[in-house]
Amino acid sequence: MAGGKETPRQKMIGMMYLVLTALLALNVAKTILDAFVAIEENIQLANINEVGRGDEKLQLIRDKATGNEKTAKAIYVYKMAKEIDEVTAKQIQLVDQAKLLVLMECKEDIKAALETDEEAEAIIVLEKDRAKMKLDLNPTKPGVKNNDFPMRPIRMNLHHVQGKDKYDEGMRVMGIASDEGLLNPERGKHGALIWEGMKEYRNYLCQKTVEIGNYAAKLDSLKDKRGKAVKYTYTPPSDEQVKEFKNKGELLAVLEPRLSSFIVDKDQADEYTVIKDIYVGLTKSQLVKEGEKKIHWIGKTFDHAPSVAVLASLSSILTK
Repeated sequence: MAGGKETPRQKMIGMMYLVLTALLALNVAKTILDAFVAIEENIQLANINEVGRGDEKLQLIRDKATGNEKTAKAIYVYKMAKEIDEVTAKQIQLVDQAKLLVLMECKEDIKAALETDEEAEAIIVLEKDRAKMKLDLNPTKPGVKNNDFPMRPIRMNLHHVQGKDKYDEGMRVMGIASDEGLLNPERGKHGALIWEGMKEYRNYLCQKTVEIGNYAAKLDSLKDKRGKAVKYTYTPPSDEQVKEFKNKGELLAVLEPRLSSFIVDKDQADEYTVIKDIYVGLTKSQLVKEGEKKIHWIGKTFDHAPSVAVLASLSSILTK
């Protein structure tokens, strides 16, 4: 009965159950952490494939811009594509910087080795075509040097991360180590930097789409049925308008009225869909429900996440 004295045998059985429960919990935790390692690897492979497809498209544009049958439009589009790549590379480097800072905060032994060198147990993997790339573990702005492919994220092997379950370190790097930080990530920390970077990059891509569309429309002397020259305009929704939305439908209800100039003679121009896809893909609701309160999307994503989950979540941002 409850409250009665336990025999030595009962105490031993109770202790065995306690140890067994602890072992099971540890095993589950290890399985979950290993799952994040696998997720990170799959995301990285997807990113590599996406970069490859982008390179193929860029090559096609380059061929049209530099070949014997080059046109003014092809030359212009190629120039814009290179500018967009440069801006994109900076966003990739910002995310890679955050990942390196998390590893450094966790006091990991960050080494780089060729992907063929399995015995090196290095976290940073050097692909064959980036064998000369060097780590630069600057304490505030880490990154890499001699990177011939800046559009490709740094390849990591999280199997070699020792502190896979550490979580305070990631929260400090992302600026969400306090209740206030969960609602408003600390300025200057990488959570806030990445959040602002996502919005700026989204708006940049949308405006570039407008710019390219207008150049092509002018070059082709595009006119509507009334004979008026086609000119596209776009003003993005304010941060306040998209600060909190429940689903894609609510987001589109704010965005689509701003794309009316891309409907010419009741037909949607290609740029209409491009801007819509870019905006939806790179827009997150700033405030997210967490129980009875609301916190920032950065806080929701990275709060008390183990280090490997933080790294995988950062990599997932690059798939958008």
